[in-house]
Amino acid sequence: MQSERAIECDKDHPPGRQDTGRRGGHRRARVAGATIFTGALTAMLGGFAATSASASTVSGSGIAQLAAANVGQMACSTNTLGGHAFEGSCTGNGGQPEFWCADFAIWAWQNSGVTDLAGLTAAAHSFYTYGQSHGTLSNTPAVGDAVVFSNAQGDTGTGPSGINHVAIVSQVNPDGTIATISGDWGGNGGTEAAFAGSSHVVANPAYNGAVGTYSSVMGMWIEGYVAPPALAPLVSRLGVLESAGGVVEIKEGGLYAQWSPAEMGGIAKFQINGDWIGVLTTGGELF
Repeated sequence: MQSERAIECDKDHPPGRQDTGRRGGHRRARVAGATIFTGALTAMLGGFAATSASASTVSGSGIAQLAAANVGQMACSTNTLGGHAFEGSCTGNGGQPEFWCADFAIWAWQNSGVTDLAGLTAAAHSFYTYGQSHGTLSNTPAVGDAVVFSNAQGDTGTGPSGINHVAIVSQVNPDGTIATISGDWGGNGGTEAAFAGSSHVVANPAYNGAVGTYSSVMGMWIEGYVAPPALAPLVSRLGVLESAGGVVEIKEGGLYAQWSPAEMGGIAKFQINGDWIGVLTTGGELF
């Protein structure tokens, strides 16, 4: 039933708002005419050493426990930390409650020690783009991750059929099922304020956690998992040497991590040795 779902929790498309035609999508790596090298490149091109998550007090279980502790709370409730509401949940809609599933997920991350929240907004889709830009978007769930949902399989855009809900993973089971905690769930009413003002934080029972599958529990399609950077597993670096112009670019993280130029032009030779890449420039510099 409509009242049992939170499909309108995305600020991009509240009830009655027309689709603007905006679409997100996968930013594909630029690989044409290039040779690609993968591996855990522990050092590359001088100064671009592979990094790992710094020591942190962030834990997935801590995020999940904080989220679970607030089950039953509403947009304008006093949360379990003694504060009012969850980010902009109570007043973000011109002084009225706003769709707040993303607000709740941000609040749970932030108050569990996640410090890098750049790019996250009240729109559920912002978690997807956050995962892309931080290299933490994956198909593998972990406790404390944010899981994003769409209303149409494979639609990762911002339209009505795209990503419109986000929840916190509270449990990952050996059989591949997950359990989640959702903010802004089960509301009623045809306006943003009415729906968001009547919804709650809810514990969603276990369901199939495979990306690309439809969850009858959630009434939506699973489109991916986003980990806080401090909890993301160590990942490989990817180096690209373009045949035209001799431009070397690198990125660390998943397919959607940002590319960084390492040495522009003038490359005379390169050599790979295990997890290392050496580059000799025409000026005699060795990286």
